[in-house]
Amino acid sequence: SQRYELTCCVGIEEAGFDGEVNVYPNPNSGEFIVDVTLNGSKRMSVELHDVVGRVIWSDAAMGTTDRLRQQYDIRSLPAGVYMLRVMADSQMSVVRLIKQ
Repeated sequence: SQRYELTCCVGIEEAGFDGEVNVYPNPNSGEFIVDVTLNGSKRMSVELHDVVGRVIWSDAAMGTTDRLRQQYDIRSLPAGVYMLRVMADSQMSVVRLIKQ
Protein backbone atom coordinates (compact mmCIF):
# COMPACT_ATOMS: atom_id res chain seq x y z
CA SER A 1 0.00 0.00 0.00
CA GLN A 2 1.18 3.52 -0.81
CA ARG A 3 1.45 6.19 1.83
CA TYR A 4 1.07 9.87 1.02
CA GLU A 5 2.52 12.50 3.25
CA LEU A 6 0.83 15.85 3.31
CA THR A 7 3.61 18.35 3.79
CA CYS A 8 2.26 21.28 1.80
CA CYS A 9 -0.34 22.47 4.21
CA VAL A 10 1.11 22.69 7.67
CA GLY A 11 4.27 24.26 8.87
CA ILE A 12 5.87 26.71 11.19
CA GLU A 13 5.77 29.33 8.40
CA GLU A 14 2.04 29.84 8.91
CA ALA A 15 2.55 31.22 12.42
CA GLY A 16 4.95 33.85 11.08
CA PHE A 17 2.81 35.06 8.16
CA ASP A 18 3.03 38.84 8.28
CA GLY A 19 -0.38 39.77 6.99
CA GLU A 20 -3.95 38.60 6.54
CA VAL A 21 -5.50 36.20 4.01
CA ASN A 22 -9.25 36.03 3.42
CA VAL A 23 -10.94 33.66 0.96
CA TYR A 24 -14.64 34.07 0.30
CA PRO A 25 -17.14 32.65 -0.16
CA ASN A 26 -15.90 29.45 1.42
CA PRO A 27 -17.46 26.94 0.81
CA ASN A 28 -18.18 28.00 -2.79
CA SER A 29 -19.44 26.64 -6.10
CA GLY A 30 -16.15 27.24 -7.90
CA GLU A 31 -15.81 31.02 -7.92
CA PHE A 32 -14.06 32.74 -5.04
CA ILE A 33 -12.00 35.81 -4.15
CA VAL A 34 -8.58 35.79 -2.50
CA ASP A 35 -7.97 38.98 -0.52
CA VAL A 36 -4.47 39.41 0.94
CA THR A 37 -3.08 42.34 2.91
CA LEU A 38 0.60 42.26 3.87
CA ASN A 39 2.61 44.42 6.26
CA GLY A 40 5.06 45.65 3.62
CA SER A 41 5.68 44.71 -0.01
CA LYS A 42 6.65 41.12 -0.68
CA ARG A 43 6.93 38.85 -3.71
CA MET A 44 3.56 37.10 -3.69
CA SER A 45 2.17 33.98 -5.36
CA VAL A 46 -0.90 31.76 -4.96
CA GLU A 47 -1.14 27.99 -5.50
CA LEU A 48 -4.05 25.58 -5.33
CA HIS A 49 -3.28 22.04 -4.14
CA ASP A 50 -5.44 18.93 -3.95
CA VAL A 51 -5.67 16.93 -0.72
CA VAL A 52 -2.59 14.82 -1.53
CA GLY A 53 -0.46 17.93 -2.14
CA ARG A 54 -0.36 18.04 -5.94
CA VAL A 55 -0.32 21.54 -7.44
CA ILE A 56 -3.54 22.09 -9.42
CA TRP A 57 -2.55 25.58 -10.57
CA SER A 58 -0.16 28.36 -9.67
CA ASP A 59 -0.49 32.12 -10.09
CA ALA A 60 2.80 33.97 -9.68
CA ALA A 61 1.92 36.90 -11.92
CA MET A 62 1.22 39.40 -9.14
CA GLY A 63 4.88 40.36 -8.57
CA THR A 64 5.91 42.35 -5.50
CA THR A 65 3.05 44.02 -3.67
CA ASP A 66 1.45 44.54 -0.26
CA ARG A 67 -2.15 43.94 -1.42
CA LEU A 68 -3.92 41.38 -3.58
CA ARG A 69 -7.59 41.01 -4.41
CA GLN A 70 -8.08 38.43 -7.13
CA GLN A 71 -11.06 36.37 -8.29
CA TYR A 72 -10.47 32.74 -9.29
CA ASP A 73 -12.67 30.23 -11.10
CA ILE A 74 -12.34 26.51 -10.38
CA ARG A 75 -15.78 25.47 -11.64
CA SER A 76 -14.08 22.94 -13.95
CA LEU A 77 -12.60 21.07 -10.96
CA PRO A 78 -14.48 18.36 -9.06
CA ALA A 79 -16.18 19.18 -5.77
CA GLY A 80 -13.99 18.58 -2.76
CA VAL A 81 -11.45 20.03 -0.37
CA TYR A 82 -8.46 21.96 -1.70
CA MET A 83 -5.61 23.82 -0.04
CA LEU A 84 -4.96 27.37 -1.19
CA ARG A 85 -1.38 28.37 -0.44
CA VAL A 86 -0.43 32.07 -0.39
CA MET A 87 3.29 32.74 -0.37
CA ALA A 88 4.87 36.10 0.42
CA ASP A 89 8.67 35.92 0.09
CA SER A 90 9.59 33.06 2.47
CA GLN A 91 6.31 33.18 4.43
CA MET A 92 3.31 30.97 3.74
CA SER A 93 -0.34 30.87 4.73
CA VAL A 94 -2.66 27.98 3.85
CA VAL A 95 -6.45 28.18 3.62
CA ARG A 96 -8.68 25.11 3.41
CA LEU A 97 -10.98 25.74 0.45
CA ILE A 98 -14.20 23.76 -0.05
CA LYS A 99 -15.78 23.52 -3.50
CA GLN A 100 -19.34 22.22 -3.37
